[in-house]
Amino acid sequence: MTARSRLGLPVDGVVPLVIEHLSEAGVVVITAPPGSGKTTRVPPAVLRAIGEGSLGDAADGAVWLVQPRRVAARLAAVRIAEEWGESPGETVGWKVRFEDRTGPRTRLIAMTEGMLLRQIQRDPFLEDVSVVVLDEVHERSLDLDLAMALLADLRRDARPDLRVVIMSATLEPEPYQRLFGDPTPLVTAEGRRFPVDVRYRPRSSTAPLTGQVAGAVRRMVDASTDGHVLAFLPGVGEIRSTAELLEDLHRDVHGQKVEVLPLHGRLSLAEQARALASVDHRKVVLATNIAETSVTLEGVVAVVDSGKVRQVRFDPHTGTSHLELVDISRASAEQRAGRAGRTRAGQALRLWTADQHRTRPAHDIPEMRRADLTSLLLRVTELGIAPDQLSWIEVPPPAALERARRVLFEIGAMTDRGLSSDGQALARLPVHPRLGAVVLRGRILGGLRAAATAAALVSEGNPWSGDAGRILDMGLLVEQVDGPPGRASRKKLHALRRVRDQLVRSVRGPAGRGLSDDELADCLLTGFPERLARRRAPGDLRVKLATGRGARLHRAEVLPHGEFCIAVELQGRGSASREDLIFLAAEVPLPLALTRAVWTLDVRFDAATGRVVCREVARVGALELAERKPTKPVDPAEIATVLLEGIRADPSGVMDVDATGRAWLARARFVAHHRPDLGIPTFQGETFFELLAGVIGGCRSISEVRSLGVIALMRASLTHPQRQAVERLAPESIRLPSGASRRLTYGDPAAPPILAARIQQLFGWTETPRVVGGRVPVLLHLLAPNQRPAQVTSDLASFWANTWDEVRRDLRGRYPKHSWPEDPLTAVAEDRPRRRRS
Repeated sequence: MTARSRLGLPVDGVVPLVIEHLSEAGVVVITAPPGSGKTTRVPPAVLRAIGEGSLGDAADGAVWLVQPRRVAARLAAVRIAEEWGESPGETVGWKVRFEDRTGPRTRLIAMTEGMLLRQIQRDPFLEDVSVVVLDEVHERSLDLDLAMALLADLRRDARPDLRVVIMSATLEPEPYQRLFGDPTPLVTAEGRRFPVDVRYRPRSSTAPLTGQVAGAVRRMVDASTDGHVLAFLPGVGEIRSTAELLEDLHRDVHGQKVEVLPLHGRLSLAEQARALASVDHRKVVLATNIAETSVTLEGVVAVVDSGKVRQVRFDPHTGTSHLELVDISRASAEQRAGRAGRTRAGQALRLWTADQHRTRPAHDIPEMRRADLTSLLLRVTELGIAPDQLSWIEVPPPAALERARRVLFEIGAMTDRGLSSDGQALARLPVHPRLGAVVLRGRILGGLRAAATAAALVSEGNPWSGDAGRILDMGLLVEQVDGPPGRASRKKLHALRRVRDQLVRSVRGPAGRGLSDDELADCLLTGFPERLARRRAPGDLRVKLATGRGARLHRAEVLPHGEFCIAVELQGRGSASREDLIFLAAEVPLPLALTRAVWTLDVRFDAATGRVVCREVARVGALELAERKPTKPVDPAEIATVLLEGIRADPSGVMDVDATGRAWLARARFVAHHRPDLGIPTFQGETFFELLAGVIGGCRSISEVRSLGVIALMRASLTHPQRQAVERLAPESIRLPSGASRRLTYGDPAAPPILAARIQQLFGWTETPRVVGGRVPVLLHLLAPNQRPAQVTSDLASFWANTWDEVRRDLRGRYPKHSWPEDPLTAVAEDRPRRRRS
């Protein structure tokens, strides 16, 4: 061991207790602050205990140290190996994406959570593993939640001898104790903590974040005579911009040397080690949130916190995950500030206000609530487990699981019987199932490497996206990836090539030939069918996606020609009302799009023509690609159902009957209202539609239904006594004293029918006529010679007795040649006016 390994760390005092609990209970939870030594001291202590036989029935196998990030896994392995006086790859090594630093003697392996899941897929029983140490579990990544569920299931059902250590700087132990069952002991280790003076400084809403961080860093450097300054920024871009603003910061006001260094996950191992190394001069370290808990930086006396972080968020509208800039939680802010109090009292400057701090969430939102669950569902299904069969720290949201299930069906990974052969292959690839589907299709077409390049472009974005060197042709882009970078973003191009090469290695097939534009579109369509888009009009920049959402081409060159394309680089706008933007697309010919379409029978009612239209439509999601006449006879019952729905929307077309028919229907409804005991239907609402449903079989249009004679159908639906009741209780007309017959006008069923007649025709009537067996008096419109009502009444006797004299005087003055007797009850009624001689 080196001198470093002999330095005491706070966690050393609880290691014996950890080993004791691990031996007896099989699972132990450890809480210890950053810098306490839990990451570098607990795993080797566990490995030694295995060798000494101190872990009870634990198998003599490996110890896996699981970290949330590659940089943390590599650095932990390097630190432990250094304390053991070895080089990485001997007793201690690491396995992360793109790197495997292990050898035949390696017993302690640091790895990421994703790598742990892939190891479980290869060996579900973890036969060669004795202990799994899960570090920084408070971050609650999706991979970690799944890994914990699988480990708890494995311990319960098959490997009770498997030991699990759960570690974090800050966590609530109860959920983990419930997951792994009682008893699950809790061990707490204290760290070296000194007071930290936390101050708040409101951030300007107009000045760039990077400029404000750079200014705060300068003030912090000049405010102390020694020690390092750690600044937290959201991402790599902000770190680079801030470093450029501090490129002239070589010495502080006291003349001491100052070195500005970045720290993030994209750096090489040597660059990361340089940022963390002990030096005899001052450092300013510009870091992402990996410096929050995953790594230890000695000698920090001041922290500048931007208060921002980029988190992966899944957008269900676009079907893509993206990094979103969000405020950190209060718990994260405390972790960051605590970095300044490791070796002595320090300072922390937060670029927000104290009031804003109080409104921030207490903890980060677990990834389970905000991530795409497609990979998770594929992994558990491949293991033969349904999600609801596992115990979870947090149950996956049902809606998110259903979205994931739809994706797996769309890309051909899942059927009603479970995973397809493609799905089983996809489950073994260390990439998202969509990207894996692209590559597998490319292998079938004989162009594995080209398809992997296309998939990497979807994953990593277009390196040639700057205005000066923009390349928007998909085929040219795939070729250019292996050519000179030109004006490409070199960092982005390097990342793209690494992803491409990993995809090729994972699928294990010949690199193959180049692919044509149509073949590239075919591959992309296999993995991203819902990104198929169709122009809304020829030459229009607006398109409709297969998801049903609208999108807009960023510029016309994205799709110079063609009607269909697949959105390769799609940016959601964060709102259901705002169109997404397409920065890179691949044209899709219609015959290719049709290979992904499902032909379905479409029977719909065309309100414009009043007819049922039958066709077969080729659809991909919400997109209609083509149509044709039905290839098989259409079920008349389905046509009748659709026609009836069209009638429901607007029954007036069917009810466009003649005056006689409308009059009879009004009489029937009048009787139904006043004599509900007779059971006469009103022929409104469901009663009317039920009547039609029984007779419209074979009809395809409103006019055909109307030709059936709707009123005749209504009459025929009544029983004979009901028909007689309509005629008797709501007569069509009434015979007047003059001998003429006049029609009654029926309207609102609750209102009395109207009888309009000249006053002279009613002489001799003493009472108002009644209908419905004498229950309802008619409403008399007593017409003057000009055929306008001189009086409206339902009490004729009262009119003759009280009002007639006044009306008579008025009308006699206006129409002196007509008959206006003083006593209308004894006068002779007349149909035609007999004019008095002058």
